Amino acid sequence: GIVLGFSLTGFIAFWFFPGVLIRMFRNDPKLIETGAVALKRIRIAFPFMGLSMLISTAFQAIGRGVPSFVISVLRQVIILLPVMYILGRMYGLGISWFAFPIAESLGFIIAGVWIAIAIRVEMKKMRN
Repeated sequence: GIVLGFSLTGFIAFWFFPGVLIRMFRNDPKLIETGAVALKRIRIAFPFMGLSMLISTAFQAIGRGVPSFVISVLRQVIILLPVMYILGRMYGLGISWFAFPIAESLGFIIAGVWIAIAIRVEMKKMRN
């Protein structure tokens, strides 16, 4: 429930109130214009982000902290930074913001496969 609430709140706030969020820090019209575009594109990542957080928590719950850490680094560094760089170089700043949903969705897919395998292994141990 908390993860769903977090994801939904971020998605709605970044979609409907990007200017308000940016004005909380600085009231520069150019920054607000650029930032609003960024937040609206980044918002697409929130559902994947929430699901990845849920999977990371599941890993911790079964005593596997390393996969949880790897998933976080994978999403936030290993995938995000190169994708943002490539999109920025190829298409410019406006498109580079899509690196966030790309990184989060790829991270979620990898985490989903990893947790499915881990659950299968744990279930096999329990049967033996």
